[in-house]
Formats: sequence, structure tokens, C-alpha cells
Amino acid sequence: MVVKIRKDNKGLLVSLLIGLVIFTLVAIFFTFDLLPSLKNGSYNSLMSWRGALTARNPTEKVIIVSIDDKSFEELGQFPWPRNVYGKVIEKLKADGAKVIGLDIEFANPSPSEENDRAFARAAKKAGNVVSVSTVTEDNIPVGNSFIPYKKYNLPIKVLNDAFLATGYSSLQPDVDGVIRWSSLVAFRDREDEVKKLSYQKAEKYYSFALTLSAIYLGKTVQEMIDTVEKLDTDYIRGTNVYKKNNSILINYEGKPKTFRNVSFYQVMDGSFKKNTFKNKIVLIGATSDVLHDEFLSPFVAAGNMAGVEIHANVIDDILKNEFLVKAPPVLVLIVIAFFIALTLFLTTRYNPFLSSGLSLLLYFGFLFLSLDKFRSNYWIDISHPLLALIITYITNVAYRTIIEQRKSKRTKTLFQRFVSRQVVEELLKQGSDQISLGGKKQKLVVFFSDIRNFTTMSEKLPPEEVVEVLNFYFKEMTNIAFKYGGTVDKYIGDAIMVEFGAPLVRPNDEELAVRMAIDMQERMKELREIWKNQGKEPFYIGCGINSGEAVVGFMGTERKMEYSALGDTVNLASRLESLTKEYHASIIISESVYEKVKDIVLVKDLGEATVKGKTIKTRIYDVLGLKKQ
Repeated sequence: MVVKIRKDNKGLLVSLLIGLVIFTLVAIFFTFDLLPSLKNGSYNSLMSWRGALTARNPTEKVIIVSIDDKSFEELGQFPWPRNVYGKVIEKLKADGAKVIGLDIEFANPSPSEENDRAFARAAKKAGNVVSVSTVTEDNIPVGNSFIPYKKYNLPIKVLNDAFLATGYSSLQPDVDGVIRWSSLVAFRDREDEVKKLSYQKAEKYYSFALTLSAIYLGKTVQEMIDTVEKLDTDYIRGTNVYKKNNSILINYEGKPKTFRNVSFYQVMDGSFKKNTFKNKIVLIGATSDVLHDEFLSPFVAAGNMAGVEIHANVIDDILKNEFLVKAPPVLVLIVIAFFIALTLFLTTRYNPFLSSGLSLLLYFGFLFLSLDKFRSNYWIDISHPLLALIITYITNVAYRTIIEQRKSKRTKTLFQRFVSRQVVEELLKQGSDQISLGGKKQKLVVFFSDIRNFTTMSEKLPPEEVVEVLNFYFKEMTNIAFKYGGTVDKYIGDAIMVEFGAPLVRPNDEELAVRMAIDMQERMKELREIWKNQGKEPFYIGCGINSGEAVVGFMGTERKMEYSALGDTVNLASRLESLTKEYHASIIISESVYEKVKDIVLVKDLGEATVKGKTIKTRIYDVLGLKKQ
């Protein structure tokens, strides 16, 4: 009865467990944003790649007046007298600027009150000037303690009264310092209400970019509020781009210096082209590195971006209604699950090199799809799926490696008793698929050897000496069998059974078997001389070799099994060994073996013989030795 070792589903179950654990971990990381650098990196990469591959068109409605190094050379040391800003506002208004945004703080008086008043007169006359303000955390003493509150730092009164409006600087650096978010609406605490421990009259205020956009669109204050509320409920929160603090992801138009700009001194001396600023939002702000009003942008390789240009990008988003929409979390989780399942399948089915290549190839396909969607202002996170892929690959490959090592160890344990170390190593090199667990019909070359007159010899010697001689004989013959790559099947009393072709098949198995038999007979001559000199009784052996189909594999029961072969081929090999006594031959081979080795061995044709258990006669040959080459 052939007993097959069944393959269980343990590997599949472990892979599923690995996938479930990894999905749970990555899903937690993604959902709770425990690794913000991943999402941030996804945003940076997609934004940079889109900027490099796609030509975008920033709105022509925004233009920047740059306080740059050339302006310092032309107008002198900074800060300039504030009447300079008044003159620039007059020039811009005269050229048709629809709204002028000052990305400069004026929270403190200048050394010259007259210059402040001149600046204020020009701003009030223009009627379209908006100034940026800042929000800071402050503490108000109440009794014996301090209460924190948000303070809105307005320009000095003479300027604040002259400006059409103010808007707070809404740029919010992430943990890595990159500006990705811009808040549109916030609330500030009234100092008098905080002192009364009442927070019921907190006031809503708006960002610099939103304020400029609303004024440009000709909105009244109430309409501006309505616009903000509409953005809050419809455009932004409804499309998943609004955060809890009323912030939008900035949909950058490109790397630094994407928006058109004119140097401050050129406006001051009137050297700009007429109608340059007509019907435009004009932003005045620092672009010189010296003033340090610059921030990290997603375009890290392109250097820092001036704050005034970041405001320009936010205004661009609002005016063009091109907000960056984030993919729903459930979609990202589906993508994560897909890559975990895909990587598990590939690493289980293919070798690590091929599976890694296929996994990355499919990930790059997803990457290009994500980039294409990003061009349409739709952001699918690419980092967490990659993290899932990498963790799954490493974990499953490590698990598979451990399993293969265990299989290799098990293979060595199974076969090192039967075959040489070289054959075991070759089996491991070719993989476990070369090993047939259970009975399998295949071509084999089977060898039998037997000691002549063993019964008579054993009767003349003490039992312990018989065992000693046999063990020594088996050791010597087994070494020769291993030398030629044979599989020692079993010892049957004083007989040895060796196979070629299982578990490893070679094209010259017949030749190896014959050479092994010749080598064994030569070694027996040497051993007989040794035993003779030791006063021990020498003996002779006979060998039989046959080839053909046989069933080979692990046979027995679950409690006890061994690697062996059975069938007519095996039986005939045993009968050929028995015929060596009748024909007084050392090695007898069948015709099937002879046809494979006739070019290398000298034989004596013994004709056709009737073999016990066979009705058809079999042609046999006595091997005399190897032909001289």
C-alpha cells in the first residue's frame, strides 16, 4: 500500500493571518494618521511629479509685486518709509488694480507719524487695500490666574481705519514644516468677554486669501460670509477637502515663482507696462531671502516658496474653484487590502526576485493612475499602499524562507540516510518539487548485492563478530554507493539494495550503477586480502542490475515509513543477483542496462535465462570490466 503525505492548508492559513494583521496595522496607521510623514510624502511626491509632467495655468487674475533684492538696490535699505507704500498703492490704483493685498504686517507705528498718515491717505483713497494680520496666543490676567485666548493683531489704528479689510495669515505648517493647509475661517476671542469669563461673543474672521477673493468677486461683507458658509457646506466639506478647522489643502499651481510678478521698484518708478495690473488682485509681499518670509513647499527640490506666493496659490484655488479633493478613506483601505492580497499571492507563488518585480510593476501602474487622477485634482494616498506592500513582502518572504529552511532540514534528515551529501544538496538546490512524497511510477536503475554462502560463514563465527564484519562491509559498500550518487534503499540481511533515478534523475544512471558495481568488486578484492591477513574468513559478493519502471517513494504507515521502490523491475534485479551463483559471475546486468553501457564495458553474453517468477526468458550479461579508453 502506498501512503502519500498530504499537503495541508497551514501555509495558506498563515498567509491569510499575515495579511489580516498587516491590513489591521496599516489601516490603523492610515485612519488615525499615526505616521503623518507618509501622507505628507504622498502629497509632496504627487505635487512635484504633477508639476514636472503637467503644464498648469495659474490664474491671470493674480499678480505679485515682489519686495526683492533688486528693489533694495534701487530704493535703499529696508524697511522703507511707509509713505513708499502709499505711492505704490497710488500707482497700482491708477493702473486699474481691482484689489490690493499687503502681505506685510503694520501692527506697530513707524518712526514717522506723517509717513503713516500719508500711507493711510493713499490706502483710503484707493478704497481697495486689504492688509494681512496675524493671530497669536495671549494670556489675560483674571484674578490670580491667567486665561489664554487668541488675539487678532490688527494694523495700527490709522492704517486699520484706512484699509478696506484685513485678513489673517492662514498658512499652517505641518510637522515637517511644509505648508499644505490654509484655513479660511476662524474665531477670535473678544478680550472683554474673556475677562468676564464669557465666550459667547467670539467673532468669526477670515483669511487673507478668502477676504481678497470675496472683494475681487464684488461681494459685500454679508455675501462674503454667505460665500464662506457655502464653501463650508457644499464645495469643500462635501468633497472631503475641508478639515475640522475649516482648512483646505492647497492645490499648488507649481513650484516657486510660478505666478507672474513685478519688482516693487518698477512699480515705484512707473517702469512697468501700462494695464499690467488692470482688474487684478495685486499682492505685495517679500520674495527676498533676506526678509525670511518664505516657507517649505511640497516642491522641496525647488527651494522655499515666498509666503506671498502661497497666498496667491490659495486665491487661485478659490477663484477657479479647483480644490484638491481627497479620496474617501474606504477607497484607500480597499487599495491597501488589494496590495496586501496581491503581494501575498505573488510571494507565495513565485520566488522573491520575481514576486518583488511583479509587485512593484503593479504598484507603478497604480502610481501612474494616481498621478493621472491628481492631475484632475483628486488625491489618492500612495504611501500607505506602498507601506502595506513592503511589509507584506518582507513578512511573507521571511515566513516562506523559514518554511523552506525547515523543509530543507527535513529533506536532509529524510535522505541523508539513503544518499550522499552531494545528492541531498543537489535536491535542495533544485527545490522540494523534485522530491516525490508517496508512491510515484518512474524509471529506475535497481542494484542488488548479496554475500555468497553467508549462512555457512555466519555459522563458523561468533554472532558479535558476524555483526562487526557485516557493519564494516556495509559501511564500505555504502560509501561507494554514495560516491556514485546511488540511493541506498535498505539492507536485507546480508543484501544491499541501491537505486539510481530516485530521488534524483540523471541521464547516465545505468552507467553510474555499473561503475559502482565494478568499484565494489574491486574493493572486495582489497578487503579479502585484509581479512586473510587478519586470519578472518574472506567472502565474495554477487551483483545484479536492472532498469525499468517501478513505484518509488515513502512507503509504510504513518507510524513507520521508509523510502523504497517496488515492482517487477526491482524483483528482476534481485533475481539477477541470485543468478550470479548459478553462472559463477560477479555482476549480471539485464539487456535494458546493457544497451545503455555497451560502449564502455566488456561483457560476456550469457544468453537468455529463465528467471524465477517470469515466463518470458531474459537476456543477461556478465560484466567483465571497463573498456580501456
